[in-house]
Amino acid sequence: MSWIGAVMEQHDLFDWEPDGQENDTNTPGCKRTIQERFEEFHKNHPDVFERFKDLAFRLKHAGREHFGAKALMENVRFYFATSSQGVEEFKINNSFISRYARLLVQLYPEFEGFFEMRELRAN
Repeated sequence: MSWIGAVMEQHDLFDWEPDGQENDTNTPGCKRTIQERFEEFHKNHPDVFERFKDLAFRLKHAGREHFGAKALMENVRFYFATSSQGVEEFKINNSFISRYARLLVQLYPEFEGFFEMRELRAN
């Protein structure tokens, strides 16, 4: 097969979502925000936050005053990838990491300042 003269469809950078979740809402042509996708993922996978929270508390009790949310989430990913508990396979969008950190601080104010927080640029 020759590629000469083949037409390939070029997608815009923002046409897809890395977590595999659909972009649409009930409004045609409207894309779901990161926050909306996070809330749905969190509702469907509450065990992710529980693991994230448990790791953060272990670090805090070990005397850590600061830690990286991404490092915690990589541990969460490893845990579920190697778990023998029959957990369904899923991917955790990197865009959700800061949302998990913010949720932890919101629910447990003692974590204020534990993570470096930047201003959210996207909803």
